[in-house]
Amino acid sequence: MNRGWLGEKENQRALVDLNKAMITSFRRANADYSYFARGYRKYATVPGAADISDDALRPIWQRLSTEIRAWPDDGGFKREYFKQLLPVYRQARAVKAEPDLNTAVEPGFVDQALQELG
Repeated sequence: MNRGWLGEKENQRALVDLNKAMITSFRRANADYSYFARGYRKYATVPGAADISDDALRPIWQRLSTEIRAWPDDGGFKREYFKQLLPVYRQARAVKAEPDLNTAVEPGFVDQALQELG
């Protein structure tokens, strides 16, 4: 998205609300295995996802939630996080030039969402 789009108040509100929804979902996924399992079985595109047993799925959730921290409670939208991901993006040839993370990553909307969520 461009800075002009971000200049409109309704778009800023939409970004804060989107981040609030994402952070709320991350927090629920970390705290509630049943929430994660329902979503996984409904939306995962892995063959057999809809039929996976709790015995097989629970260790995956536990690893994602606690070891990998796939769903950070603060949204994970920090420049440092993206800096760590750059080698992966480079290897996948997803970036052609070195991005300026100071201008590409705008954490203010996540910060506002966190403030509103408490």
